[in-house]
Amino acid sequence: MSYLRNYPQVIVPVKIVIIGTANAGKTSLALRLVKDTFQNESLPTVGAMFLNKFFAFDNYTIKFEIWDTAGQEKFHSLANMYFRGSKIAVVVFDLSDTDSFNKAKIWTREFKTNSNPEEPAIMALVGNKCDLNKATPQSEIDAYVEQEGMLYFEASAKENTNVNNIFRTLADKIPAPQLKQQQQQQQDTIDINKNNKKKKCC
Repeated sequence: MSYLRNYPQVIVPVKIVIIGTANAGKTSLALRLVKDTFQNESLPTVGAMFLNKFFAFDNYTIKFEIWDTAGQEKFHSLANMYFRGSKIAVVVFDLSDTDSFNKAKIWTREFKTNSNPEEPAIMALVGNKCDLNKATPQSEIDAYVEQEGMLYFEASAKENTNVNNIFRTLADKIPAPQLKQQQQQQQDTIDINKNNKKKKCC
């Protein structure tokens, strides 16, 4: 696709799952990040929505494969299928709603219970709607993220505050691919092919 021409050729796919209760603004964050759009009223996500976002580095590009999951209770059981293979989990809550923060804790526990402990994911808690009055004391939020070993960010999808920076920071946490090793393997393959060429008879 033409929009990838300016990106380095080494693409590193990284699966992200966005979870949290309904009305926390998960879809709004995802759409603001990928399409730079915002709608005051949007239909609830059914199942999950899939989006891609690219972050370019010096010699490679991180390709975020984003699964924005439904937060409604009737879709809760479906979220587990999107946990598998996720390298990053973004747990979103509404800063203006204390109940939303409490339900974010349930989603965090759910993800940790159903993910591979041998390959722990990067976990980030995002307080959305920072343009509104905060309902949960900051000290309580800080204590929770420290306890769970999570990164913490605040954002506003509506005002486009900190959205891109959050995901860029998460991209920075992904280890760079072993480019030198890959290049050496490619060179070895080329050398082997050269040596295996048949000599012409004189």
